[in-house]
Amino acid sequence: MRYIFQGVLILGAAVFLLGHDAHAAKPMGIALKTKGEVCVKTGSSSECPAVRKGTKFYPGQEIIVSAGAVLTLLDLEGKQRVALEEGSYEVEAGEAEDNKNTASSRLAKLLEFQTAKTAVGGTRLGVCQKGAQEALNVFGVSSPAEWMQEGACFIKDCMEKLKINNSDAEAALLDGNLELPQYSYYLDLPSLLETREGGQWALVEGEGCTLIKAGEKINIDEPVPATFLVRPGQKRNRIWAMLLLPKAHREELDEEIRNYQEIWTDTKQTDYLWAMYELYNEFGLTYEGLKVMLKIKETSN
Repeated sequence: MRYIFQGVLILGAAVFLLGHDAHAAKPMGIALKTKGEVCVKTGSSSECPAVRKGTKFYPGQEIIVSAGAVLTLLDLEGKQRVALEEGSYEVEAGEAEDNKNTASSRLAKLLEFQTAKTAVGGTRLGVCQKGAQEALNVFGVSSPAEWMQEGACFIKDCMEKLKINNSDAEAALLDGNLELPQYSYYLDLPSLLETREGGQWALVEGEGCTLIKAGEKINIDEPVPATFLVRPGQKRNRIWAMLLLPKAHREELDEEIRNYQEIWTDTKQTDYLWAMYELYNEFGLTYEGLKVMLKIKETSN
């Protein structure tokens, strides 16, 4: 359902600053990209200059988004990307969220996601039939995604070929000190991985099936769109799906990152990092989001 908002846009908490010189105040938001006609009015002025990428919004201004237009901005108070469709939005000031606390709470949610124990399930003997049922058996989820259906038979065939016999101890994958999410899209897969938990692992790259011995480094030299790392166990397998972002999405993301770098000349600036985190979050790049969130937390100390 498409929502069109009329009236007041509140960026952050609702504490309106009356009688304040708009441009002497801290900006409440910054335009990331525009589509169609968008302008911003200040005070009682009848002028409405066009909004461009990098335009900053201050308390007391009014953003006007024309029919069919969209303005994407970063709410500098709530640290969120906001897409505004047709309507008139009055900018109000708010109490800025603490970078450190916000980063900690969002990082906690990401870490909770990355350690979710959803990759369970066993593999049945017999010819593998590509589809939802086989993916359900391998991944142990009720509604398997398309990439699960694509990879299930590769994983099952590899498990039957290698016949790995590990205990059911917990397992995790590390890239440096960062634990990798079980299901995540990546811009570029980590080239060198370490296993936290011992035992034998399997690297599944399409029809490719490689045994990783205990203590051995995991090298992924020429990743395919869906690469799976599996730690088989007695009763369940732990599966990490390492998915490369599709080419079209990668190009779209590259273009937006270039736009961001034109807005922020200092790419280590906290607001830039928040914008990057929100962008990665939008594209489902959990791992990239984790790395950016850790940078934000470091700069907030």
